[in-house]
Amino acid sequence: MIQAETLTGSTSSDAAAFPRALRASGFEGEIAMDEATRLTMATDNSIYQVAPELVLFPATGADIVRVLETIGTKGFRDIGFTPRGGGTGTNGQSLGRSVVMDTSRHLNRILEIDPDGRRARVEPGVVLNQLNTALAGHGLFFPPHVSTASRATLGGMIGTDACGKGSARYGRTHDYVESLELVLADGRVLRLRSLTRDEVDSGDSPEAALARSLRERCAADPRAIAGAFPEMTRSLTGYNLRDAFGADGSVHLQHLVTGAEGTLGFVRQATLNLLPLPARRGMAVVRYASFDDALQDARELLATRPSAIETLDEHLFELARKDSDWFRVQQAMTGGTPPEKPLAVNFVEYEADDDAWLEGRLAGLDEALAASGRSIGHHVAADE
Repeated sequence: MIQAETLTGSTSSDAAAFPRALRASGFEGEIAMDEATRLTMATDNSIYQVAPELVLFPATGADIVRVLETIGTKGFRDIGFTPRGGGTGTNGQSLGRSVVMDTSRHLNRILEIDPDGRRARVEPGVVLNQLNTALAGHGLFFPPHVSTASRATLGGMIGTDACGKGSARYGRTHDYVESLELVLADGRVLRLRSLTRDEVDSGDSPEAALARSLRERCAADPRAIAGAFPEMTRSLTGYNLRDAFGADGSVHLQHLVTGAEGTLGFVRQATLNLLPLPARRGMAVVRYASFDDALQDARELLATRPSAIETLDEHLFELARKDSDWFRVQQAMTGGTPPEKPLAVNFVEYEADDDAWLEGRLAGLDEALAASGRSIGHHVAADE
Protein backbone atom coordinates (compact mmCIF):
# COMPACT_ATOMS: atom_id res chain seq x y z
CA MET A 1 0.00 0.00 0.00
CA ILE A 2 1.42 3.40 -0.98
CA GLN A 3 1.10 5.83 1.87
CA ALA A 4 -0.34 9.30 1.29
CA GLU A 5 2.46 11.85 1.06
CA THR A 6 2.90 15.54 0.36
CA LEU A 7 4.75 16.80 -2.67
CA THR A 8 8.48 16.69 -2.00
CA GLY A 9 9.60 19.93 -0.43
CA SER A 10 6.05 21.23 0.13
CA THR A 11 3.49 21.34 2.90
CA SER A 12 0.26 19.37 2.78
CA SER A 13 -1.65 22.54 1.88
CA ASP A 14 0.79 23.19 -0.99
CA ALA A 15 0.29 19.63 -2.21
CA ALA A 16 -3.45 20.14 -2.37
CA ALA A 17 -3.05 23.57 -3.94
CA PHE A 18 -0.70 22.54 -6.74
CA PRO A 19 -3.26 20.59 -8.85
CA ARG A 20 -5.73 23.48 -8.45
CA ALA A 21 -3.11 26.01 -9.52
CA LEU A 22 -2.20 23.83 -12.46
CA ARG A 23 -5.82 23.68 -13.64
CA ALA A 24 -6.11 27.43 -13.19
CA SER A 25 -3.10 27.88 -15.49
CA GLY A 26 -5.03 26.21 -18.32
CA PHE A 27 -3.45 22.74 -18.06
CA GLU A 28 -5.48 20.47 -20.36
CA GLY A 29 -4.01 17.06 -19.59
CA GLU A 30 -4.75 14.56 -16.85
CA ILE A 31 -3.69 14.88 -13.21
CA ALA A 32 -3.51 11.59 -11.31
CA MET A 33 -2.94 11.01 -7.61
CA ASP A 34 -4.71 7.66 -7.31
CA GLU A 35 -2.87 4.66 -5.95
CA ALA A 36 -3.15 2.57 -9.13
CA THR A 37 -1.48 5.19 -11.31
CA ARG A 38 1.22 5.89 -8.75
CA LEU A 39 1.95 2.17 -8.45
CA THR A 40 2.24 1.89 -12.22
CA MET A 41 4.65 4.81 -12.37
CA ALA A 42 6.70 3.50 -9.43
CA THR A 43 8.51 1.00 -11.66
CA ASP A 44 10.31 0.95 -14.97
CA ASN A 45 12.72 -1.52 -16.60
CA SER A 46 15.14 -1.22 -13.69
CA ILE A 47 15.23 -2.98 -10.33
CA TYR A 48 14.06 0.16 -8.49
CA GLN A 49 10.63 1.04 -7.11
CA VAL A 50 10.02 4.73 -6.40
CA ALA A 51 6.42 5.91 -6.03
CA PRO A 52 5.66 9.45 -7.25
CA GLU A 53 3.19 11.61 -5.37
CA LEU A 54 1.59 13.02 -8.50
CA VAL A 55 1.49 11.93 -12.15
CA LEU A 56 0.79 14.34 -15.01
CA PHE A 57 -0.15 13.45 -18.58
CA PRO A 58 0.28 16.68 -20.58
CA ALA A 59 -2.04 16.92 -23.57
CA THR A 60 -0.05 19.50 -25.54
CA GLY A 61 3.38 21.05 -25.65
CA ALA A 62 1.88 24.13 -24.03
CA ASP A 63 0.95 21.97 -21.03
CA ILE A 64 4.64 21.34 -20.35
CA VAL A 65 5.20 25.09 -20.18
CA ARG A 66 2.22 25.49 -17.85
CA VAL A 67 3.54 22.82 -15.48
CA LEU A 68 6.99 24.37 -15.21
CA GLU A 69 5.65 27.91 -14.93
CA THR A 70 3.37 26.79 -12.10
CA ILE A 71 6.19 24.97 -10.31
CA GLY A 72 8.19 28.20 -10.60
CA THR A 73 5.62 30.26 -8.69
CA LYS A 74 5.76 31.02 -4.99
CA GLY A 75 4.84 28.04 -2.85
CA PHE A 76 5.75 25.40 -5.43
CA ARG A 77 9.41 26.12 -6.18
CA ASP A 78 10.71 23.15 -4.21
CA ILE A 79 8.61 20.65 -6.14
CA GLY A 80 10.74 18.39 -8.32
CA PHE A 81 9.62 16.73 -11.53
CA THR A 82 10.80 13.80 -13.61
CA PRO A 83 10.14 13.33 -17.36
CA ARG A 84 8.93 9.86 -18.33
CA GLY A 85 8.59 8.17 -21.70
CA GLY A 86 8.19 4.43 -22.16
CA GLY A 87 9.84 3.50 -18.85
CA THR A 88 12.29 1.20 -20.64
CA GLY A 89 15.47 2.54 -19.02
CA THR A 90 17.42 0.13 -16.82
CA ASN A 91 18.84 2.72 -14.41
CA GLY A 92 15.67 4.24 -12.95
CA GLN A 93 15.89 7.43 -15.01
CA SER A 94 12.10 7.83 -15.25
CA LEU A 95 11.39 7.37 -11.53
CA GLY A 96 10.88 10.16 -9.01
CA ARG A 97 9.26 10.77 -5.64
CA SER A 98 7.55 14.04 -6.50
CA VAL A 99 5.93 14.80 -9.89
CA VAL A 100 6.32 12.45 -12.86
CA MET A 101 5.33 13.91 -16.23
CA ASP A 102 4.49 11.17 -18.75
CA THR A 103 4.60 12.12 -22.44
CA SER A 104 3.73 8.74 -23.92
CA ARG A 105 -0.06 9.05 -23.56
CA HIS A 106 -0.70 12.23 -25.58
CA LEU A 107 2.54 13.79 -26.86
CA ASN A 108 3.13 11.02 -29.37
CA ARG A 109 2.63 12.66 -32.76
CA ILE A 110 4.97 12.62 -35.73
CA LEU A 111 4.59 16.27 -36.69
CA GLU A 112 6.47 16.29 -39.99
CA ILE A 113 8.49 14.02 -42.28
CA ASP A 114 10.73 15.69 -44.86
CA PRO A 115 11.92 12.91 -47.20
CA ASP A 116 14.05 15.23 -49.35
CA GLY A 117 15.78 16.78 -46.35
CA ARG A 118 15.97 13.40 -44.59
CA ARG A 119 14.58 14.70 -41.33
CA ALA A 120 11.54 14.24 -39.09
CA ARG A 121 9.99 16.46 -36.42
CA VAL A 122 8.42 14.59 -33.51
CA GLU A 123 6.95 14.97 -30.05
CA PRO A 124 8.81 13.24 -27.19
CA GLY A 125 6.27 10.44 -26.70
CA VAL A 126 6.68 8.97 -30.20
CA VAL A 127 7.85 5.34 -29.99
CA LEU A 128 10.92 4.34 -32.02
CA ASN A 129 9.10 1.61 -33.99
CA GLN A 130 6.24 4.02 -34.66
CA LEU A 131 8.64 6.46 -36.30
CA ASN A 132 10.54 3.85 -38.30
CA THR A 133 7.29 2.31 -39.57
CA ALA A 134 6.21 5.73 -40.83
CA LEU A 135 9.62 6.32 -42.41
CA ALA A 136 9.87 2.96 -44.18
CA GLY A 137 7.56 4.08 -46.98
CA HIS A 138 10.01 6.89 -47.72
CA GLY A 139 13.00 4.54 -47.72
CA LEU A 140 14.39 6.14 -44.54
CA PHE A 141 15.03 5.16 -40.93
CA PHE A 142 16.22 6.56 -37.60
CA PRO A 143 19.39 4.54 -36.96
CA PRO A 144 19.77 4.17 -33.15
CA HIS A 145 18.14 0.79 -32.50
CA VAL A 146 17.44 -0.17 -28.90
CA SER A 147 16.16 -3.62 -27.97
CA THR A 148 12.98 -2.04 -26.54
CA ALA A 149 12.15 -0.31 -29.85
CA SER A 150 8.48 -1.31 -29.61
CA ARG A 151 8.11 0.69 -26.38
CA ALA A 152 10.99 3.15 -26.05
CA THR A 153 10.06 6.77 -26.77
CA LEU A 154 12.26 9.20 -28.64
CA GLY A 155 12.15 11.63 -25.72
CA GLY A 156 13.60 8.93 -23.49
CA MET A 157 16.22 8.06 -26.10
CA ILE A 158 17.23 11.71 -26.28
CA GLY A 159 17.35 11.92 -22.49
CA THR A 160 19.70 8.95 -22.23
CA ASP A 161 21.56 9.38 -25.56
CA ALA A 162 20.46 5.84 -26.27
CA CYS A 163 22.06 3.38 -28.64
CA GLY A 164 21.85 -0.33 -29.23
CA LYS A 165 22.40 -2.83 -32.01
CA GLY A 166 24.32 -1.09 -34.76
CA SER A 167 26.04 1.50 -32.56
CA ALA A 168 29.46 0.46 -33.89
CA ARG A 169 28.41 1.76 -37.30
CA TYR A 170 25.67 4.29 -36.59
CA GLY A 171 26.65 5.82 -33.25
CA ARG A 172 24.28 7.19 -30.62
CA THR A 173 21.12 9.28 -30.57
CA HIS A 174 22.96 12.63 -30.34
CA ASP A 175 24.52 11.95 -33.76
CA TYR A 176 21.04 12.38 -35.30
CA VAL A 177 19.53 15.21 -33.23
CA GLU A 178 19.41 18.31 -35.45
CA SER A 179 17.50 20.57 -33.07
CA LEU A 180 15.40 20.53 -29.90
CA GLU A 181 12.66 22.63 -28.34
CA LEU A 182 13.62 22.71 -24.68
CA VAL A 183 11.41 24.01 -21.87
CA LEU A 184 13.49 25.37 -19.00
CA ALA A 185 12.62 25.12 -15.31
CA ASP A 186 10.93 28.55 -15.38
CA GLY A 187 8.83 27.76 -18.45
CA ARG A 188 10.96 29.60 -21.01
CA VAL A 189 11.42 27.80 -24.33
CA LEU A 190 14.77 27.55 -26.10
CA ARG A 191 15.30 26.27 -29.64
CA LEU A 192 18.62 24.50 -29.60
CA ARG A 193 20.63 23.73 -32.74
CA SER A 194 24.20 23.92 -33.98
CA LEU A 195 25.53 27.49 -34.04
CA THR A 196 28.55 28.58 -36.06
CA ARG A 197 31.34 30.64 -34.48
CA ASP A 198 29.90 33.82 -36.03
CA GLU A 199 26.40 33.03 -34.75
CA VAL A 200 27.77 32.44 -31.27
CA ASP A 201 29.98 35.54 -31.29
CA SER A 202 27.49 38.04 -32.70
CA GLY A 203 24.05 36.53 -32.09
CA ASP A 204 21.62 38.35 -29.80
CA SER A 205 19.24 35.44 -29.15
CA PRO A 206 19.03 33.72 -25.75
CA GLU A 207 20.46 30.61 -27.39
CA ALA A 208 23.51 32.50 -28.69
CA ALA A 209 24.08 34.12 -25.30
CA LEU A 210 23.91 30.72 -23.63
CA ALA A 211 26.31 29.25 -26.17
CA ARG A 212 28.82 32.08 -25.57
CA SER A 213 28.67 31.60 -21.83
CA LEU A 214 29.08 27.84 -22.04
CA ARG A 215 31.93 28.08 -24.51
CA GLU A 216 33.80 30.47 -22.22
CA ARG A 217 33.22 28.28 -19.16
CA CYS A 218 33.58 24.81 -20.59
CA ALA A 219 35.66 24.96 -23.74
CA ALA A 220 38.59 27.10 -22.64
CA ASP A 221 40.78 24.00 -22.53
CA PRO A 222 39.57 21.44 -25.11
CA ARG A 223 42.30 19.03 -24.02
CA ALA A 224 40.78 18.78 -20.55
CA ILE A 225 37.44 17.75 -22.05
CA ALA A 226 39.05 15.30 -24.47
CA GLY A 227 41.05 13.73 -21.66
CA ALA A 228 38.00 13.25 -19.45
CA PHE A 229 36.03 11.15 -21.93
CA PRO A 230 37.28 7.69 -22.91
CA GLU A 231 37.19 6.66 -26.57
CA MET A 232 34.18 4.38 -26.25
CA THR A 233 31.26 3.90 -28.62
CA ARG A 234 28.84 3.72 -25.71
CA SER A 235 30.37 6.15 -23.21
CA LEU A 236 27.19 7.59 -21.66
CA THR A 237 28.47 9.11 -18.41
CA GLY A 238 28.11 12.85 -17.74
CA TYR A 239 27.10 15.77 -19.93
CA ASN A 240 28.22 15.42 -23.55
CA LEU A 241 30.81 18.21 -23.47
CA ARG A 242 33.02 16.44 -25.99
CA ASP A 243 30.48 16.80 -28.81
CA ALA A 244 28.98 20.13 -27.70
CA PHE A 245 31.93 22.30 -28.74
CA GLY A 246 33.54 22.20 -32.18
CA ALA A 247 37.21 22.89 -32.83
CA ASP A 248 36.09 25.68 -35.20
CA GLY A 249 34.33 27.59 -32.40
CA SER A 250 30.87 26.22 -33.16
CA VAL A 251 28.55 25.17 -30.33
CA HIS A 252 26.04 22.31 -30.50
CA LEU A 253 23.65 22.90 -27.60
CA GLN A 254 21.36 20.06 -28.68
CA HIS A 255 24.22 17.60 -28.07
CA LEU A 256 24.65 18.89 -24.53
CA VAL A 257 20.99 18.22 -23.74
CA THR A 258 21.02 14.78 -25.36
CA GLY A 259 22.01 12.42 -22.55
CA ALA A 260 21.29 14.92 -19.77
CA GLU A 261 18.33 12.81 -18.52
CA GLY A 262 16.05 15.82 -18.17
CA THR A 263 18.32 17.70 -15.76
CA LEU A 264 18.75 20.69 -18.13
CA GLY A 265 15.14 21.01 -19.25
CA PHE A 266 12.16 19.20 -20.74
CA VAL A 267 12.26 18.31 -24.45
CA ARG A 268 8.89 19.01 -26.05
CA GLN A 269 9.88 18.65 -29.73
CA ALA A 270 12.83 17.22 -31.64
CA THR A 271 13.98 17.44 -35.23
CA LEU A 272 15.90 14.30 -36.14
CA ASN A 273 18.19 13.49 -39.04
CA LEU A 274 17.55 10.25 -40.92
CA LEU A 275 19.41 7.84 -43.17
CA PRO A 276 18.35 5.79 -46.21
CA LEU A 277 17.39 2.22 -45.45
CA PRO A 278 20.22 -0.16 -46.36
CA ALA A 279 19.55 -2.04 -49.59
CA ARG A 280 21.27 -5.28 -48.55
CA ARG A 281 21.89 -7.17 -45.33
CA GLY A 282 24.09 -10.15 -44.60
CA MET A 283 24.81 -12.12 -41.45
CA ALA A 284 27.53 -14.56 -40.54
CA VAL A 285 27.08 -17.12 -37.77
CA VAL A 286 30.64 -17.69 -36.51
CA ARG A 287 31.13 -20.73 -34.27
CA TYR A 288 33.69 -21.15 -31.47
CA ALA A 289 34.68 -23.90 -29.09
CA SER A 290 34.49 -21.53 -26.11
CA PHE A 291 32.93 -18.27 -25.00
CA ASP A 292 36.40 -16.78 -24.41
CA ASP A 293 37.39 -17.45 -28.02
CA ALA A 294 34.24 -15.68 -29.22
CA LEU A 295 35.01 -12.62 -27.09
CA GLN A 296 38.66 -12.52 -28.10
CA ASP A 297 37.71 -12.40 -31.78
CA ALA A 298 35.71 -9.18 -31.34
CA ARG A 299 38.57 -6.83 -32.28
CA GLU A 300 39.27 -8.66 -35.55
CA LEU A 301 35.56 -8.78 -36.38
CA LEU A 302 35.10 -5.05 -35.73
CA ALA A 303 37.85 -4.32 -38.25
CA THR A 304 35.55 -5.71 -40.97
CA ARG A 305 33.09 -2.86 -40.25
CA PRO A 306 29.95 -4.78 -39.27
CA SER A 307 26.79 -2.99 -38.18
CA ALA A 308 26.47 -5.26 -35.14
CA ILE A 309 28.00 -8.20 -33.30
CA GLU A 310 26.00 -10.29 -30.83
CA THR A 311 27.48 -13.15 -28.80
CA LEU A 312 25.62 -16.30 -27.72
CA ASP A 313 27.17 -18.47 -24.99
CA GLU A 314 26.73 -22.16 -24.22
CA HIS A 315 23.95 -21.55 -21.68
CA LEU A 316 21.79 -19.84 -24.30
CA PHE A 317 22.68 -22.66 -26.68
CA GLU A 318 21.16 -25.13 -24.23
CA LEU A 319 17.93 -23.14 -24.17
CA ALA A 320 17.89 -22.84 -27.97
CA ARG A 321 18.27 -26.62 -28.41
CA LYS A 322 15.05 -27.12 -26.46
CA ASP A 323 13.05 -24.86 -28.78
CA SER A 324 10.65 -26.53 -31.22
CA ASP A 325 12.18 -24.61 -34.15
CA TRP A 326 15.77 -25.59 -33.36
CA PHE A 327 15.89 -27.95 -36.36
CA ARG A 328 15.51 -24.98 -38.73
CA VAL A 329 18.77 -23.35 -37.61
CA GLN A 330 20.70 -26.30 -36.20
CA GLN A 331 23.10 -26.73 -39.12
CA ALA A 332 23.94 -23.02 -39.31
CA MET A 333 24.38 -22.77 -35.55
CA THR A 334 26.36 -25.92 -34.87
CA GLY A 335 27.83 -27.02 -38.20
CA GLY A 336 27.31 -30.60 -37.09
CA THR A 337 29.15 -30.19 -33.78
CA PRO A 338 27.92 -32.87 -31.34
CA PRO A 339 25.42 -31.45 -28.82
CA GLU A 340 27.51 -32.53 -25.83
CA LYS A 341 30.26 -30.09 -26.87
CA PRO A 342 29.96 -26.51 -25.56
CA LEU A 343 29.70 -23.86 -28.24
CA ALA A 344 29.63 -20.10 -28.51
CA VAL A 345 28.58 -18.04 -31.50
CA ASN A 346 29.15 -14.52 -32.79
CA PHE A 347 26.37 -13.19 -34.99
CA VAL A 348 28.07 -10.66 -37.27
CA GLU A 349 25.68 -8.43 -39.24
CA TYR A 350 26.51 -6.27 -42.25
CA GLU A 351 24.37 -3.64 -43.96
CA ALA A 352 25.20 -2.27 -47.39
CA ASP A 353 23.86 -0.06 -50.15
CA ASP A 354 24.99 -2.41 -52.92
CA ASP A 355 26.04 -5.99 -53.56
CA ALA A 356 29.71 -5.17 -54.11
CA TRP A 357 30.14 -3.55 -50.70
CA LEU A 358 28.41 -6.45 -48.94
CA GLU A 359 30.48 -9.03 -50.79
CA GLY A 360 33.62 -7.11 -49.88
CA ARG A 361 32.69 -7.14 -46.19
CA LEU A 362 31.99 -10.87 -46.23
CA ALA A 363 35.28 -11.55 -48.02
CA GLY A 364 37.03 -9.47 -45.38
CA LEU A 365 35.34 -11.57 -42.72
CA ASP A 366 36.74 -14.76 -44.26
CA GLU A 367 40.23 -13.27 -44.16
CA ALA A 368 39.87 -12.05 -40.56
CA LEU A 369 38.66 -15.44 -39.33
CA ALA A 370 41.47 -17.24 -41.13
CA ALA A 371 44.04 -14.87 -39.64
CA SER A 372 42.81 -15.19 -36.05
CA GLY A 373 42.35 -18.97 -36.19
CA ARG A 374 39.95 -19.02 -33.25
CA SER A 375 36.71 -19.98 -34.99
CA ILE A 376 35.73 -23.55 -35.85
CA GLY A 377 33.50 -22.66 -38.78
CA HIS A 378 30.91 -20.16 -39.95
CA HIS A 379 27.73 -19.89 -42.00
CA VAL A 380 26.71 -16.86 -44.08
CA ALA A 381 23.15 -15.81 -44.91
CA ALA A 382 22.23 -12.79 -47.03
CA ASP A 383 18.86 -11.30 -47.92
CA GLU A 384 17.72 -11.45 -51.53
